Amino acid sequence: MTATAQEPSRAAAGTTVLSLRGINKRFGAVRALTDVDFEVRLGEVVALVGDNGAGKSTLVKVIAGVGPADDGEILWRAGR
Repeated sequence: MTATAQEPSRAAAGTTVLSLRGINKRFGAVRALTDVDFEVRLGEVVALVGDNGAGKSTLVKVIAGVGPADDGEILWRAGR
C-alpha cells in the first residue's frame, strides 16, 4: 500500500504540524488564555472541548490569526 494525500505514511504519521507553546491572551484585566500548550500531529483528529467560557473560541481565533496572542509561540509544520 502506498501513501496518499488522505493517508500519511507510517513514517510521517505523528509528525507535528501545529505547535502552540505558552499562549496567553488578555482582554483588559480578563485572562482568556493562560500558558496554553497545544499540539496537532499529522494523521490526528483533534477535538477542542470545554465548558462555556473556557477559551475554545479564543484559542481558535489565535490559531487563525484573527486575535493574535499577547505572548507565546506558534509553529506551523513544526516537525518538517
